[in-house]
Amino acid sequence: MPKLSAAKTKKTTYSGYRYFLPHSRINRAQRKYCHCIMKARPEKGTPGVYNYCKAVVAKAIDATPLNKRQQMKLDISKTNCVSNYSYDDYTHTEIRAFMKEKGLPTFGINAAGKRINYSRDRMVQELTQNYIKKHIKSAKKQAEK
Repeated sequence: MPKLSAAKTKKTTYSGYRYFLPHSRINRAQRKYCHCIMKARPEKGTPGVYNYCKAVVAKAIDATPLNKRQQMKLDISKTNCVSNYSYDDYTHTEIRAFMKEKGLPTFGINAAGKRINYSRDRMVQELTQNYIKKHIKSAKKQAEK
């Protein structure tokens, strides 16, 4: 009878940060743009962050070899960052800055009247609900036309 090996198979593990969901369908340039926005938002503020990140991605595209530039197309109007983020590796302050930009509250009032800051999970939930509400409304408007 042959002996069975007790050696485990090697699993590849990813030790880096995962800033996007594994099933997100945005290309490398869109990922760079979304990641740049999330990281630069607390530092640069809302108005300047979008132009700054466009320039960062444009510089990255120019540095990309010609045969790979096809993968680096950036169409900001088709870039959906909110539903593709994996919020686990973003800091609390980055998510809070995102909430403030969207005009969403970052705290609640309890029964005693005290202000309670939202947890990370609650802020992510508020962001995704807000995104879904806005896109359902815009889809209904387009369907009526």
